[in-house]
Amino acid sequence: MAKKDNGSVIPADISTGIMVMDEEMLEVLGEDGLGINILPHIELKHAGTVAFGFQDAESEDDETIVVGSAGFDAVILHMHRVRSYWEKGFDERDASDPFPDCSSVDARTGISRAGEEQVSCKGCPHNEWGSGAGKGKACAEKMRMFLLVKDSSLPRFFQAPTTSITACEVYHVQMRDKGRHYWNVVTHFGAEKAMRAKGGIEFSKLTLSKVGDISDEDAARLEPMRDMCKQGSKRTPVSTAQEDKSSKGVSEEVKKSNAADEGDDPFGDE
Repeated sequence: MAKKDNGSVIPADISTGIMVMDEEMLEVLGEDGLGINILPHIELKHAGTVAFGFQDAESEDDETIVVGSAGFDAVILHMHRVRSYWEKGFDERDASDPFPDCSSVDARTGISRAGEEQVSCKGCPHNEWGSGAGKGKACAEKMRMFLLVKDSSLPRFFQAPTTSITACEVYHVQMRDKGRHYWNVVTHFGAEKAMRAKGGIEFSKLTLSKVGDISDEDAARLEPMRDMCKQGSKRTPVSTAQEDKSSKGVSEEVKKSNAADEGDDPFGDE
């Protein structure tokens, strides 16, 4: 069930309304940090519309608030790549088993399902273009993001799909080029429609732009929360549980296409 919102639910002056975790929250969470599975999620919808879905943390039926293509503003507390490799295709997987055959929470070192084998992602044949379906990679990549929105004490989790990783990287570089970090500016999250050359599948692509700055005082107040996000993400293994919670409204065709990791293929439009 979804509630429709006709505009952005998060004003651009987010920096004036930041709420941070108090000492009690920090003590309860301890060294485990902010686990992805306990945070409310944001989804980038694909099915027939360009929109974001905000999971209602107070709803008992997992209700989402839909934000249209106008998007929303947030502070990106932390973001990093993750990787997952499945020996079997999307249609052949056991839906009850959320863990891939090999995964990496830092996109550098892959760990087998049993945790017995570690492999460097650099040079791995499954991380090469053309190793997957079409010209894509067999090992899928996603971007984990922890976002702080206005009037919220806890961040929300957003997993950017493969097709939006480049947008995240370009934005990061742009901020560094201007002497800023992505975590001390206010970022506008938008989306635009795109179409995959193979199969003509339509999907939503993330857009990021700076709309404001965070004061040095607020940036310092956010540091403990940033650290908790880093720790929590580091301790949360890659699984389809994050995707299932962040992909309501995504068609089966798009899920299969994203699973094939064709989105960032530099030759995908040929």
